[in-house]
Amino acid sequence: MQSSILIQLFRTCLLCSLVAFPSASLLPGQEPVDAPRSDSKLGPGVLTVITPVLEEEETVSRISFSQIRREMAFADWSPTFSASTRKLIDRASKSRLRRPVWGLEFTFKPFRQVDVEIPQPNGKMQKKPIWYMIYRVRYLGYEIHPKLDQTVSGSSTFNKFLSERRDVDARRFVPQFVLENHGSGATYLDQVIPSALDEIQSREKLEVLYNTVEMPGVQIPVSNAKSGKGIWGVVTWQDVDPRTDFFSIYIQGLTNAYRFVDTGDPQQKRELEFKTLQLNFHRPGDTVKEHEGEIRYGIPHNPIQTRITHVIEEGDSLSALAKRYLGDETRAGDIFDSNRNVLAEADRLPVGQLIRLPTVDFDDLEPSSELATELYSVRQRELFSMYGVKEQLPYLWIYRAGTLEEEPAAQ
Repeated sequence: MQSSILIQLFRTCLLCSLVAFPSASLLPGQEPVDAPRSDSKLGPGVLTVITPVLEEEETVSRISFSQIRREMAFADWSPTFSASTRKLIDRASKSRLRRPVWGLEFTFKPFRQVDVEIPQPNGKMQKKPIWYMIYRVRYLGYEIHPKLDQTVSGSSTFNKFLSERRDVDARRFVPQFVLENHGSGATYLDQVIPSALDEIQSREKLEVLYNTVEMPGVQIPVSNAKSGKGIWGVVTWQDVDPRTDFFSIYIQGLTNAYRFVDTGDPQQKRELEFKTLQLNFHRPGDTVKEHEGEIRYGIPHNPIQTRITHVIEEGDSLSALAKRYLGDETRAGDIFDSNRNVLAEADRLPVGQLIRLPTVDFDDLEPSSELATELYSVRQRELFSMYGVKEQLPYLWIYRAGTLEEEPAAQ
């Protein structure tokens, strides 16, 4: 009798627990598939959110003379009874092309690495470190569309356009990711690695994760900034140089904004550049043991403790480089020892060769000394020059040629 009562009581408690905690059967950190993913559940600072930046001038572009056929109807000539500005070629050169501009919000988790068995051309498996980044894209609407000003539309001399913000039902993300090593100049296009996807999904606790090929086939509906789930994706790289210290990720496809850049030669076509998101990262290069915990978002705040690279120029010497970067010309031997793999002799420096400079220990210098100030300034300029920035920026929007038109640098 007592046993049956205890069994009934146990069943009642179990049923109550299932009703009160319907997600208790999920793995730690996992969420229901159809529930919105909350950023707070990942902990503060885990997700980095970058909102799109849309400018009204991005809705307008001008026709270049290189786009105008100067023969036939567009031939240049001198009118007899009309002003020269009434010529068709002059009027066409002042025409403006208008288009709507949209953008997607980009959110990413910290850069990570995972070791995966990758099939090789010889049929064998080889364990390789895979660099990857988990990201989310959301379409929040608020596009910029050129709108004809009806108050002046009847004028025969000009039409005035205004900008209005509106949204559509959905957009698509056609991603193009490029990882660039600022030290060596090598670029790495992202690769779809099927054997790594299962490992990454299991580690990140995400049910649906789209790779770069699958992402364009998914419609991203317009959503609210607070409750919108967005679409989650992953980008992967392999065979990245483990000596990489300073690198950036260039992302295209988050907006349809573009611009034409004149080359200065009227006989050549203008260059087409797309608006690109640049994410800056740094890590201490390590060929012995790569670790994801060493990858940091942004540009180093303390450049005097970082390792700097230098491309040998005509007239360089190790003693001069030691004086410039290390503050002590007697440390020329330290530079040579750090680059014995690329330097055969200390007094013969091949022009164009990339070398690495040893780090400077802060404890060896007075923080307020003139030498420490000069070294900090030199290395800060060197770092900013590497990343193509003028100040400490973890990310920025730039214009860059299409990644599909570029040839990856030799690795």
